[in-house]
Amino acid sequence: MTPVGAIATALLFYAVPDAEFDQKKEGATRYTFSTLLLPDRPADRTIKVRKSDPWLWGKALPAAAVVLDRSLTLPGTPFVIGGDELLSLANSKKLIACQLTRTVTVGLLGGGKSPICLIDRDGDGAFDGWYTSSVPVYWNGETAGHIQSDDIRAIAPIRPRTLGPEELRAADASKKFSIRYVHGELTFCIDANNAYCLSRGAKMHPGPAEQTVRFMRGEFIYRKDEDGMLVISIVQDPKEAVY
Repeated sequence: MTPVGAIATALLFYAVPDAEFDQKKEGATRYTFSTLLLPDRPADRTIKVRKSDPWLWGKALPAAAVVLDRSLTLPGTPFVIGGDELLSLANSKKLIACQLTRTVTVGLLGGGKSPICLIDRDGDGAFDGWYTSSVPVYWNGETAGHIQSDDIRAIAPIRPRTLGPEELRAADASKKFSIRYVHGELTFCIDANNAYCLSRGAKMHPGPAEQTVRFMRGEFIYRKDEDGMLVISIVQDPKEAVY
């Protein structure tokens, strides 16, 4: 999986490949994020699109999220995390959760935008530190964030509450994703501007003859017509999945 867009440079912390990271930053905490994709039900069973246009849209949500038991003002900053604000739960050996929709300016020249993350350093189930993330909170390919203990700022302990599946799905914390043909593959892209796309989707070779492609447990019949448009029949709706 490879991000198509690029994260702004000059961040406080750096996302680097694991091999390089192991040589430079031993002892840091690694974290990634997973995203739940919920495809919309197709309005039409047969569609005709330009090669680069979406076939279907859907919602992209954090695979797991928490809220705080009260509002939190980060010491020495103007930053406030509301008690009802959803934080995306990271995949990590430590309890880490990051803001979904808001970012702060970081970097020597102020050119970077990063979400604020909370971390439980001592493993007691309460957040007791914060930092700014170097990776996107929604799906971002194989990029992992790494945070060193020296870069974490202390806060008074505050406990999170994990959202149940139905509460999470009902929350207003989603981005759009699309299923579309990109670089020879049927794939998905997060955000309307295709900021991040899955780079190992289902291979396609559009031509005048009908062909079948399966993706996200959905099934599609497609062909390319005489004016270069893709004609797609949705045989089986794609299903929700976590990436």
